[in-house]
Amino acid sequence: MMKFLSLGILLCYTALPILGSAQTDTKNTTDNKKSVTIPLELKLDSSSVKKGKKPPKELGTPGNPNQVILKRSADTNQIKAREFFSSADKKAKEKDYPGAIKDYSKSLSYFKSPVTYSKRGYFYMLTGQFDSAIVDAQEGIKRNPKSAQSYAVLGISYYEKGNYDESFKDLQKSHELDHRNPMVFNYMAAIKFLQKDYKTALDFYDSVAVRDPKYPNVYSNCGMMHHYLGGYKDAILDYNEAIKRDSLDANAFNNRAAS
Repeated sequence: MMKFLSLGILLCYTALPILGSAQTDTKNTTDNKKSVTIPLELKLDSSSVKKGKKPPKELGTPGNPNQVILKRSADTNQIKAREFFSSADKKAKEKDYPGAIKDYSKSLSYFKSPVTYSKRGYFYMLTGQFDSAIVDAQEGIKRNPKSAQSYAVLGISYYEKGNYDESFKDLQKSHELDHRNPMVFNYMAAIKFLQKDYKTALDFYDSVAVRDPKYPNVYSNCGMMHHYLGGYKDAILDYNEAIKRDSLDANAFNNRAAS
């Protein structure tokens, strides 16, 4: 009856954190944004300068209670980078992934942000451009070694290219940096399934369900692992839950019948 079973591995845009969160930076946010100050032209009031007296301190010097942090021309580039980044995020929400990739690329032409590399890599991944996703994820990690989302993108892209050993290593690193991303656990489970380590795969799928009970196919996948382990009653319970959540899940009906 094993031949009736099928494994569903789906990608869904999460919060990399992304990629977050994938999942991150797993929340796929730009929490590290800093406010941008437009350069100021400081003028010294000549009326305050008297013979024998030192002019007052300029704003922005250490010790001045009214200190203003001055920015240089680099601000213009960062402003442009943020504009294109925001535009890319908007297009991503509208599922215009090619448009998002284009605007993330424009953002990077103004400012090399690890978050932007991670995000562009995520959407390269979603559009099947895994080599480009790997390059961006590696660049994101180079600029921010603690980017859980970049490691997630890297691991998933290696999985899709069939390099499971490298994939699992990078997914584990993503998990060490951020325990919240269900997509990471889903792919780690898939690798263990392919290696016929059904017990470990079940543990990972359980972790997916704990973090996101609505994650696609999670209960069907848990049921499949129980089935392969000979726990047919537990498998049926998981398939019941899958059907309860999606009454059109043909795989869940088929696999429940097999159990």
